[in-house]
This record gives sequence, C-alpha cells and structure tokens, in this order.
Amino acid sequence: MKRVKQQLIVSIALILFVMNYATGQRNNRLPEKKNESFLNIPDDTIKREIASFCHKVSDVDEDLKPINVNKIALKKCSDSFAFFEKGNIIASEIILSITIKKGEDINKINEIFYIHYKYGFALPDSVFNDLSVPVPCTEFTHKGKPLSKSSYKVFQSEDRRRIYVYLLNQGTVPAYEVTWVIVDDEYYTRIIDEF
Repeated sequence: MKRVKQQLIVSIALILFVMNYATGQRNNRLPEKKNESFLNIPDDTIKREIASFCHKVSDVDEDLKPINVNKIALKKCSDSFAFFEKGNIIASEIILSITIKKGEDINKINEIFYIHYKYGFALPDSVFNDLSVPVPCTEFTHKGKPLSKSSYKVFQSEDRRRIYVYLLNQGTVPAYEVTWVIVDDEYYTRIIDEF
C-alpha cells in the first residue's frame, strides 16, 4: 500500500511537471535564438543586403541603407518542394531546392540543397530541423509552375558571393522569418526573428 502511494505521488508530480512545462512554453514552433537575430548580424554588408527583403529591418532604429540583391527565380514548386534556378539555356549557374516533410500537425524541412555550377552541398539539418514551416506552394500547375506567391525566396548579392535563402512563415503565432546565408559556396549562418 505504501509503495502504491509513492508511485501515485511520483506519477502526479510527473504529470504536473509535464503540464507546467508544456503550458509554460511561449512558442513551441520558434526556437529561442536571440543571438541569431537580424539585430545581431556582425557583418555590415550582409546586414544591409538582408535589409532589402526582411521584415525585421522595420524594428531597427539606426539609419540602415539596404543594398539591393537579385532574386533567383522560383521555377517549380508543390506542397512538398521548391526549386529555384538561375542560368541560361546552356548551363545553370545556381540551383537551390527545398524539400518538405509533411506531417499531420506541422511540416518540417527535409533538405535544403545548393548547387553552384558543378559544386553542391546540403545545408546542415541543425539549421532547420527546429522549425515548423509552411508548404512551398499552395497553388501550382500540374507541371509544378507556381500560380501564387511562395513563402520561400532565394536572393543573390550583386557581387555574386552571397546567397540568401529566405522563409516567411505567417502561419504561426508569432509569425517569423528566417534567412540562411551562404557565402562563397559555404554555409555561413542563419538569421531568425519573429514579428
């Protein structure tokens, strides 16, 4: 009888702990990564280039002059992938693909793969596996041509050294934006902010 009471007390304590932890979380979709905020970007050029397309720049008090970046075209998409490409009829200069794992409650990025001419790599899973994400396209043709705007965008700096993979997720509360940065064909960092 004493053992049953102890097990009951431990079980109740465990249930209360789990309930407190689950209800005490501010947001289970967006990780707490203050050091990855737009406001903490140390590189002035990257900060000014990201300022040309991100929402967080509206929170900045300083006189920040954005630097224009070039958009890489979204060529194909569906509810499980997005395919961006820059090039000509002879060769593709940049290819970037994003694949999504669709779940019942949340969607996760499966892979972000980047190719520059013949060199390519996948971004580390750790830079996106903690995010809940929207599907790339909700409207598309049977051949995968996008019919409406996508939450995913890709940009290239004017000097062609930096690639920015941008995601705007307005389907969560709070909404958030994340930018993965590739510099000289190597993954550099991610910037994530809610708004």
